[in-house]
Amino acid sequence: MELQRSIALMEHLAEVHINEDLEHYADDVNMRALMMQSHLENAATALSHMKTMAEENVPQANTGSEEEDGAYDEFLRKTESLVSQTRSAKVISSKAIRQLEDLKSRSLTLEPSTVSTVKLSQNATSDFASATRSAGVSILRILPEEGRSAPVMYEELVAQASFSSLVSKLQSAIGHLQIFYNLTSSLTQTVEFLSPPPPPPWKILAQNMRDATADMAARETELARLKDEVAEKNTTLAMREKAAEEMSVKVEVLEKRVGESGGRREKVRELEAVVEAARSKENDLFSNLTHLQSELRNLEAEREKWKQAPQLAPTASHPGQAATTATTSQASLRQIETLKDEIKALQSSIRYLRSASHRQSLSSAYNFLSAPIAPTEPAPSLIQTEAKDVLKEMLNLVSQPDRQVVKLQPRSKADRLRWQPVRETSIWKVQKQKEEWEEWREWKDGVAKKSAHNRKEEERRKEARSKNIAKEREALASIQIQLPGKIAGGLQVKIARPGEWEEIEESLGLRAR
Repeated sequence: MELQRSIALMEHLAEVHINEDLEHYADDVNMRALMMQSHLENAATALSHMKTMAEENVPQANTGSEEEDGAYDEFLRKTESLVSQTRSAKVISSKAIRQLEDLKSRSLTLEPSTVSTVKLSQNATSDFASATRSAGVSILRILPEEGRSAPVMYEELVAQASFSSLVSKLQSAIGHLQIFYNLTSSLTQTVEFLSPPPPPPWKILAQNMRDATADMAARETELARLKDEVAEKNTTLAMREKAAEEMSVKVEVLEKRVGESGGRREKVRELEAVVEAARSKENDLFSNLTHLQSELRNLEAEREKWKQAPQLAPTASHPGQAATTATTSQASLRQIETLKDEIKALQSSIRYLRSASHRQSLSSAYNFLSAPIAPTEPAPSLIQTEAKDVLKEMLNLVSQPDRQVVKLQPRSKADRLRWQPVRETSIWKVQKQKEEWEEWREWKDGVAKKSAHNRKEEERRKEARSKNIAKEREALASIQIQLPGKIAGGLQVKIARPGEWEEIEESLGLRAR
């Protein structure tokens, strides 16, 4: 019933929507050609399946006579011949279908008068397919027959298959297919049709529905892509916000380091002042050396003069005057030798002081290169300054408006759902104040440790200085330098121990206290 209703519905739709024009006639011919090909393909499949069933259920080993062997060979030969001829007919139908498609691409089709030939070809292939299907059903019925004791023989299969009827029907189908193929190959039997008419309304509606579905799918894809982009941007914004917070912390650390570097600049200025004092001291010593060198040249000139004095002694008018002159010249020579030794000692002292001043200036100029970033042993004045900074920072921690106690207030649902920056949240403010308090406490503890360390060092230095003062000795000797017209005496000589030489350099201004 359902099949009949479907057929009736299809016939009704065909009568309503399929017009009797050349365009629809071309489609009808193509449809019939495809049906021919389908019939032949089904027939070939049925024959191959029939041969396979016979070989599986009736083996050749069951044959016991020459007649049965002949029936077996006849069955296989006829079956294979039918299969081969059916496939050849299928090739003819395939060529006809290609010719029809070529004609339709050039707006050509067979003349309407050829419809009888087309129908005859279709009926011939349909009859052949029905005959092969009936032969297969007949063979299938006798193979698994129940209650049969005798084996199935190939003679029965040949009789049930009706090969003579199948051959005649196949030859008839091949003849009609050849005639149909000749029609498709001859342009004299064709007619041209106009451009295709507009598609029927159900096709337009179906196309619109497909377009709407595709558009909806495209919109859903675009919406999913936009959602992914929004999620990626939110992730990027969160990462940038985190990076900004890290940069703010780094800026605060750098600001604190800049504040600490102010003390280093003060130390550098003090060292520069010490270097300038050493340079001025060096200039004074250099001027003294120049003065001594000029005096040395004068003394050498005087020595040369006194050397020539003994040679002039014999020309004196009185012998007593010559003896006095010789005695005076010998005393002058001894004094000159003494002065030369003193001058060498002074030059050696000046060279040592110059090298010490040079080393001091270099160590003072480049001392900041080896100094650590955070000074381990700052001067007492820097400790006091840093302690004042600690107190100021404590006042800032408790007096600034943004560092007061965070007040928790109830918020409405709209305010809770509204987005706000992280810096405005209460938990961030509390954690920030906690972090600042911990940093200040660590700073305060560090300053206290530095101050205690400096006090211990100062006490140790004072104790060492008092011990050195107690060990000082009395003067071992005194020297007296006599120059022409000048007498310098009363200078004490003291042997300095290795640890006392630093105090001597400090007293001369060559080392910072």
